[in-house]
Amino acid sequence: MTTRSWGVMVALGVLLVAGLVGLPSPANAQDVPTSQFQTTAGDYYIGVEEFAASLSVGTVQFLVTLRDEDTGQGIDDALVRVRVKHDRSGQETSATAVNSPNTPERYRARVSLKASGTWRVWVEVDGRLGRVAVEVAPLDVPGLRRYSSGTLVFMVVFMVLILGAVYVWWSSQKALKKRKSDSGSGEANS
Repeated sequence: MTTRSWGVMVALGVLLVAGLVGLPSPANAQDVPTSQFQTTAGDYYIGVEEFAASLSVGTVQFLVTLRDEDTGQGIDDALVRVRVKHDRSGQETSATAVNSPNTPERYRARVSLKASGTWRVWVEVDGRLGRVAVEVAPLDVPGLRRYSSGTLVFMVVFMVLILGAVYVWWSSQKALKKRKSDSGSGEANS
């Protein structure tokens, strides 16, 4: 390799390292934030956990635990509905929560949120102990982020790859031309 080739390779390496290290990007694990709420309504103990599946607009999973307030036994035969309403736009959606045989007192529901802002949340229960509706802690959904540091790193790496491919193509064309000119001048000398 020539000195110029080494210089180009070093410059590409410096750009790559600067792109990966120099960008301000704290490493954040994709931990799913949870919010817990507990209350008593009628004869029900209601525990609600909210799991935001995305860092911005997206799906939220609710886990509703139902128990008889007096006996503490789990309730496995109630109709549970989670309803959410956007504070500003009034957009409203709901989902029926279902339980499983493994955890019959725990009901799961998934709700898709299509706008950022504050969403009010209600849990409605209709079962053998009566019918109740409780408002739980509101959800604050952040706005969509246009770019993240990961996007910038991807663009830098992509550009380095493209520049590397162009350099390889250019150097191979140059070598082919040199080879042809050397073989042409070699034949002329014969």
